[in-house]
Amino acid sequence: MIALLFDISGGELLVVLVFILIFFGAKGIPDIARGMGRFMRQVREASNEVQREIHKGANEIRRTTEEH
Repeated sequence: MIALLFDISGGELLVVLVFILIFFGAKGIPDIARGMGRFMRQVREASNEVQREIHKGANEIRRTTEEH
């Protein structure tokens, strides 16, 4: 999924993963993955909140135009 967002090929992704393994080691990778998971969850929650606010505003506008 991340590769699709940044248009990274399989070879480039492999190189990035090897560098991560070299710099952070096998013990650091779970922490990195956990941090990325938290970040993705926060982005998703923020996106959902923005969508809720947009729908709420649209519904309010719809109600006020129906009343008049």
